[in-house]
Amino acid sequence: MLQVVYKITFTYAGTNFYGLERQKQLKTVAGCFEAVVNKLFGNVKVIYASRTDRGVSALNQVASFESDKTFNLNTLKYKFNRMLDDDIRVKLIEIAPLNFRANSNVKEKTYLYSLMLAQTLYPIEGQFSALCYQKLDIKKIKRASKQFLGTHDFSAFCAADCEKENKVRTIYKFKVEHKKIRQNGLTFEKLNFYITGNGFLQHMVRIIVGTLIDIGTGKLDAHSLPQIFSLKTRTYTQNTMPSKGLTLVEIKYK
Repeated sequence: MLQVVYKITFTYAGTNFYGLERQKQLKTVAGCFEAVVNKLFGNVKVIYASRTDRGVSALNQVASFESDKTFNLNTLKYKFNRMLDDDIRVKLIEIAPLNFRANSNVKEKTYLYSLMLAQTLYPIEGQFSALCYQKLDIKKIKRASKQFLGTHDFSAFCAADCEKENKVRTIYKFKVEHKKIRQNGLTFEKLNFYITGNGFLQHMVRIIVGTLIDIGTGKLDAHSLPQIFSLKTRTYTQNTMPSKGLTLVEIKYK
């Protein structure tokens, strides 16, 4: 039978998952997603574009797998969404070139880290945000964020147990958006960090945002960032923000 490659773009709320990767006796995105794949296609190997940690959400995650089974794509999407966990939904199913792999030829990824600036994290309005109750110098944060643009060794901005030997990554865009919001009878502020790069190390976005928060509170001087990059250690970058505020927004391929 002729093999085809399925490319599936899907979204999930990470709050109730122990990350993307399969873990025994724990609810994971891959565990729930592959349970449906296996029912529809049998035992196939599923490849994902980007690993996400416990609590991290995704607007556009990408998975791929090969199969000799064919479906009408609209019918297949309907079947997936009828069978998937309530916190996961398929957005688009495509037939990809035979050499396509979801984790290969990635041009760039974009992540959003969202902070609610308030004394209390409201459950609806702050569903995919972390809380920051400290007073921040937003202008300092915006200026300092520009120092992350370009190609750097991000050893000082990744998890201590990060398995990647090469920690050089390139940041193409970094936008810090400050918004005042009136919603559901509440008035609050949000600080959103949109960061686009050719790849990210474990906890990298959360540590970058934590470092910028330390700059915004005055705990850390922005002028020390070049030294922090050169030190390649976590000595001055120990603030790792909660996973709840992080969302994988988009993946683009070459």
